[in-house]
This record gives sequence, structure tokens and C-alpha cells, in this order.
Amino acid sequence: MSRLLPCLAAALLAAALPSGASAAAVNIDDCAADSSDAALAACTYLIEQKNTSRADRATAYGERSWQYGHRGLWDRAVEDANTSIALDPTQTYAYELRSNAERMTGQYDKAFADAAEALRRDPKKADAYVDRGLLYDHRHDYDRAIADFNTALQFDKTLSDVHSFLGECFRAQQKYDQALAEFTKGIALKKDGARPYIGRAATYAAMRDFPHAIADYTIALQMHPDSARILYARGSARFAAGDRTGGKAEIDRAFRLNRDVEKEVGWGIDEP
Repeated sequence: MSRLLPCLAAALLAAALPSGASAAAVNIDDCAADSSDAALAACTYLIEQKNTSRADRATAYGERSWQYGHRGLWDRAVEDANTSIALDPTQTYAYELRSNAERMTGQYDKAFADAAEALRRDPKKADAYVDRGLLYDHRHDYDRAIADFNTALQFDKTLSDVHSFLGECFRAQQKYDQALAEFTKGIALKKDGARPYIGRAATYAAMRDFPHAIADYTIALQMHPDSARILYARGSARFAAGDRTGGKAEIDRAFRLNRDVEKEVGWGIDEP
């Protein structure tokens, strides 16, 4: 590992610590506190310290895996999850983290195996059911995906994104009323999240209910005003609704933001 990393971690920690505090006061809770750069630095600091216990080092690698995943650094997330499991094979969390990271790097068979291992260790682990549900969704095995998402909600009713995942599965099955109901539940749980609005808009568009689709895309655009994907989707809905001038203008603007936007949304849009 580069000698620069401990120095960078120490610098970030020094900036984040209260006046009079020292790096010696850093503990595993600081590493898992949130998604900030200071929390990531705390993980790296604890990993680098010779006096960190094996258990805390395993936890720090697991938490740093989550931090890397949050930043889209999925290869690093897999590497740290691997190390976390090597240090403590008895834990469940790192298998769940690695399953998610493997899914995001296209290692689907390994992701399935790790999700199954997480569920074997903790059959009530809601996030592991979500991970496996997303893998089934990727395979277009929507019935199994829906079953896993519903099980996840039985164990944790606060998982707002799961309602969007359910909605996307129902929409793929052309069960539009059920899809709309799930997206609406997701909005009720997380009004400041764009995903359920986008999903509901795409469902309305599939039903050719373009006014409602445009309304939901507009809300999503207010949250992500520079999203070429949402702009393209709304422009397409406006064009299909008969507003050819306004729709084409938005589609053209989306292309100026991202010339590959049409390829990206050719299969549909569920995220900004």
C-alpha cells in the first residue's frame, strides 16, 4: 500500500477531529459513522495501526468496503470485503457487502454465492434478501426477485428503495397497477428520492398516460436538474403526448448534456 495513504488519512482525521482531540481517540464507531471522507479516513487509519485488534481490523475493512461502494469504487470494495472475510470468516456483513460489490462488477455467480452465505448465517438479514432480489431481477426472474424483496420488507419496512425495485419488476411484467402502487409507497417513505418518481413516470409512460409521466419526471428533474437521462425521458413523453416542439427541444438538450443518452435509456430509465 502507498505510504501516502496513512498520511492522507491522518490529514483528513486531523481536519475532522474536534479541537484538542487526537487521532488516538479514533475508534471503530468513527469508521462506521457516515459516508464522509473523515469516516473513510478513520477506516484507513485503524487498518494501518499496528495496535488495532484483529476484530476491529476486520470491521474496519468491511466498513471501508462500504465506503468504497458508496463512491462507486467497486473493485476496491470487493478487495476490502475479501480481506475482512479473511480476517473474520464468522461475520455476515462482509459477505453481504461483497455480494453487492460483485453484482456491481458483473461477478453474478459469486454474488449469488455470497448472498446465499449471508442468508445462511442470518436468515432475517433484510439487505441480503435485497441483494439476492436484485440478482434475480438481473436474470429477469421477476417472481423470485419479488419474493425476496417482499421478504426483505417483512424484516425492515423502512427500506424505501425496495418499493422501487418491486415496482420495476411489476412494470417488467406489465402489471402496471401493482407497479404504480409500489412506487407510490416508495415516495411516501422517501419524498426526496428521485428513483420512485422516475419509476412511476416510466410506468405511466408505458400506460401511455403521458401527463402523469411528465409530472413525475418534472419532480425528478427538480432533484437532478442536470440529468440528461431524465430530461430525455421527459422530452420523449412530451413528444409522444403531442408537444413535438417542446419534446424535441428537451431531447436535443439532453443530447448536448450527454451524446450517448439515447443508448443509455434505450432499455428504460429507473435512475437519474
